[in-house]
Amino acid sequence: MKRYKKHITILILIVMSVIYTAIHPHAIHYFESRPGALLNDYLLNIIPSHNVALFVFLIQYFSIGVFLFFNIRNYDTMVNVIAAFLLLQTIRLFTIYLLPLEPPEGYVPLKDAILGAVVYSGKIYSKDLFFSGHTSAMYILYFFAKTPNQKIFHLCSLSLIIPLILIQHIHYTIDILGAIVISYLVCYFLRRFYYYTHPEIYDKVSTSNSKDDELPPLWKFKL
Repeated sequence: MKRYKKHITILILIVMSVIYTAIHPHAIHYFESRPGALLNDYLLNIIPSHNVALFVFLIQYFSIGVFLFFNIRNYDTMVNVIAAFLLLQTIRLFTIYLLPLEPPEGYVPLKDAILGAVVYSGKIYSKDLFFSGHTSAMYILYFFAKTPNQKIFHLCSLSLIIPLILIQHIHYTIDILGAIVISYLVCYFLRRFYYYTHPEIYDKVSTSNSKDDELPPLWKFKL
């Protein structure tokens, strides 16, 4: 039964990936073609814009590499990370649709060779703003990191990439704050949902301080 459950989960993730891949290019092209609101961001107004794309690139992909190095063989963790990423990116399409924005003043295009080739077909888009995809991706890694040392590392990476995004002026402050809040909610509920649908994971958790009919505290629950 457990094997079939894994197969179904993987199939669902594949279907979600195919649907997202099919919708994303059309959605992002539409977002670029429509006018949006230009926000007065008091924090960005006092931060000079500079091209720090190289540092964003290095921090992001080094963090992804570290996460994969320690967790690639952990099926439960990887399923949750992939599901969280797909779900957040889908939600992001809806929030961008509902909140059309112009890029901030001082906007410096963020050139990402990997992301540009895989997701954006070599083009640079500037209106996929609310909420920050970079911030949400880094938060996912932090949330699902397994050990305290890994969490500290990914928290440091997140803390470094946020000011770089602001210096690049590719997002408003509200985009970053929104990314953290929405990412936390999605990861939290996704992990709880995964626990309820995979009760065998309960054996991995110490329940000495929990009642049999209750979930263990979140700080004890690790995928």
